[in-house]
Amino acid sequence: MLRIENDNSREAEYYEIIRLSEEVKPVFSNSLLEFWNPVGVIPGTEKDYDVGICRIKEHYSSFNQMERHLHSEEIITPINFDLFIPVAPPASKPEEEKIRIIPVHVGEILRLYDGAWHFACGSLGDVPLDYFVFLQKDTPIDDIEIVELSSNIDIVK
Repeated sequence: MLRIENDNSREAEYYEIIRLSEEVKPVFSNSLLEFWNPVGVIPGTEKDYDVGICRIKEHYSSFNQMERHLHSEEIITPINFDLFIPVAPPASKPEEEKIRIIPVHVGEILRLYDGAWHFACGSLGDVPLDYFVFLQKDTPIDDIEIVELSSNIDIVK
C-alpha cells in the first residue's frame, strides 16, 4: 500500500511539477484574457514546445479579429470548463462565411494545423476559463499574424 505524498516530498529527478505562481506575470493581458507562456517546455526532436496557460476572464459574444501561425500547430485543451473557439480554414485571410464556432469539451484536445485561423476560446461554463496551449517554442513572438475582420461576428449559443 502506498500513501499519497505531501507537497514537500513529491519532487523527483525524473519528472517536473510546473507551478503557476502569483509572482509569474502573464506575457499578454487585456480585458478578455491573460496568457502565461512558457510555464514549461516539452523537448522535441526538431523544436521544443512551450506549455502555456490562457485564462479567459469574461464571457464574450462577438469578435472582430483572428490570428494564425504559419509554421506551428497549436494544441488547446480545456482545464476547468468546456470551451468554444472560432476557427476558419487556412487562406490569405479568414473567409467570414467559412468561420465556424466549435465546442471542445474537458477531456478533449483540439489540434489546429499550421495556418488555421482562430480567436481566443470562450467558456461554455463559468469564468474564469483556463486552458492549456501548446506551441512550438517562440511561436507567439516569431510566428503570429493577426487580422481585423470586416465586421463583428456575433456568436449564438
